[in-house]
Amino acid sequence: MKFTTLAIENFLTLGKANVRLDERGLVLIQGENRDDTSQDSNGAGKSSLADALSWVLYGVTARGESGDEVINNQVKRGGAKVTLDIDDDGTGYRIERTRLKGKGTLSVYRKDKTDLVPLTKGTMKLSQDLIDKIIGCSADVFANAIYSGQERTPDLPGMTDKMLKLLIEEAAGINRLERSYKVARERMNEVVKEIGVYQTGLDSAVRIVELRTTSVERLSLSKKEWDADYQTNVKALVDKIKLAQTAMLAARGEYDALSEEKPKIESGITEITDKLAGMSAYHSAVSDAERSVNVLHNEQRNQARDIKVTTGAIDRLKREREEVTDIVGTDCRSCGKPYIEDDIASRKGILSKELVELIKELKAQRTVYEGITEKLSVALSAVTKAKSAIPDTTSELTRRDALTAALNAIKTAEREATNSAQRVRELMLNLKALKAQANPNDKLIEHEQQQLVKATVERNKAAAHVERLEQDLGVKKAACQVFGPAGVRAHILDTVTPFLNDRTNHYLSTLTDGNIGAVWNTIDINAKGEIKEKFTIAVESKVGAKTFKGLSGGEKRKTRLACSMALQDLVSSRATKPIEIYVADEIDHALDEAGLERLMSILEEKATDRGTVLVISHNSLSDWCSNHVTVVKEGGVSHLEGRGLE
Repeated sequence: MKFTTLAIENFLTLGKANVRLDERGLVLIQGENRDDTSQDSNGAGKSSLADALSWVLYGVTARGESGDEVINNQVKRGGAKVTLDIDDDGTGYRIERTRLKGKGTLSVYRKDKTDLVPLTKGTMKLSQDLIDKIIGCSADVFANAIYSGQERTPDLPGMTDKMLKLLIEEAAGINRLERSYKVARERMNEVVKEIGVYQTGLDSAVRIVELRTTSVERLSLSKKEWDADYQTNVKALVDKIKLAQTAMLAARGEYDALSEEKPKIESGITEITDKLAGMSAYHSAVSDAERSVNVLHNEQRNQARDIKVTTGAIDRLKREREEVTDIVGTDCRSCGKPYIEDDIASRKGILSKELVELIKELKAQRTVYEGITEKLSVALSAVTKAKSAIPDTTSELTRRDALTAALNAIKTAEREATNSAQRVRELMLNLKALKAQANPNDKLIEHEQQQLVKATVERNKAAAHVERLEQDLGVKKAACQVFGPAGVRAHILDTVTPFLNDRTNHYLSTLTDGNIGAVWNTIDINAKGEIKEKFTIAVESKVGAKTFKGLSGGEKRKTRLACSMALQDLVSSRATKPIEIYVADEIDHALDEAGLERLMSILEEKATDRGTVLVISHNSLSDWCSNHVTVVKEGGVSHLEGRGLE
């Protein structure tokens, strides 16, 4: 991967700069501060060029500057902007990061001939994740292996086990294996979940098969029970028919035997009935005489009632005539006028007259009553005479009753014969209907068997799918083992440490004439002799200290530099996208002439291998660098002069 061009506007001290970064060889970057006579190159903004590269990629400089801190102090309007073009093995990208007061933007594009295709995500974090994926390394790896920044040369020998492990794993590309392990684990878990889902389905299918099987067995038992009950019912009905047929034959025989006398019985009844019919005249005479008696009885009772009423009226008038003197002062019943003394004689005369009339009426009523009584006596004699004239029919009635009973017995026998025949017919129809019945369990069993076949097919499918998933799970587990900590990652670490040891000691050999050695370790043996995974860099000087802590400041600086460059070699050798640039910001600080010469030979070697090495320094290194650029600060704004990055 090559960083081709870097365009800078109002970033830190730089006003505007547009530089080429690919295939530049060894480029010396120095500074000239024309604003401050107390300084030569300090404060000119030499590191701003490298910081712009770090900031556009990760949003922070090697010195930790971010936010509004990156905006040039002289900018009145607008803000900082850095654009980086990248060539990733023929695929072009452009990253553009800006910062206005209190607000930043990040844009990512893919170059498509002359067009820019936006790749920017919805948030800066997502866009940053995309950049990390494009670049192939994180900000930590970039800072420790690509950009040895001023005041931030990575202290690899002094790092903790955890930090060193993370750094080495990412530098070696193991973090991609970790992502692969994560993906493999996620896929394995997905298969586990899928197995759980399908296992639930399989368990359900197994239960359904069991339920269907149980149902078929239960229905088969019910079928047998029904068949047994059916045979019992048929036999019972046949037995009833036999009994009914026997009863029918008996009834028919009895009827046939009795019916032979039927004409004779009917003839006798007719003869008696005809004879008794002639007795009606006698009975009519009796009835007429009895009706006359009843009429006379009613007339006699009515006349007696009238006599009683008249007798009561006579008694009342007699009392009233005797008590006529008592009416003085009372009102007349006719006119309502009160009676006086002069009215007594007149009143007695009226009452006497009324009494005479009632007595006459009573005599007439008694005469009528006596006449009715005589007639009643005559009528009663007529009734007696009519009844005595009726002939005696007791023997005929007795004989008729006997014949009628015999005829009723014949009719009863006929009804019994008819009913018994009907009973036999009904039982035969019941038997026919019973035999026409089908076992209701047959269709249920057929249905359940069909469902059982379907359930068995579904169970077998589910079982086969679970089996395939379990086989797939085995593959996914194997992938997890391969990409897991004990798999390829461990193997790579085992191959990484010899590489790091070789490259570190290669640089230390040049920088220290082989007087200092460093060993990268991935395991450690504790006081108990137990072997544990632990990342360390053991440093020893042949002419001095036995540990890194005991080295002098210059020796530590050389050791850190050697470890950092070895790590950069690891990134380049292991990465799928090796970054063909190395930035050395004042790493020559505090080196003597001999040490500086050794360092420059290493950087020249790196420039040959990586294409571009930017060396930022106060020292005059033009003897080693054919290309050089000066960052000139004037009026608060820096610009570039010289050749090498045009």
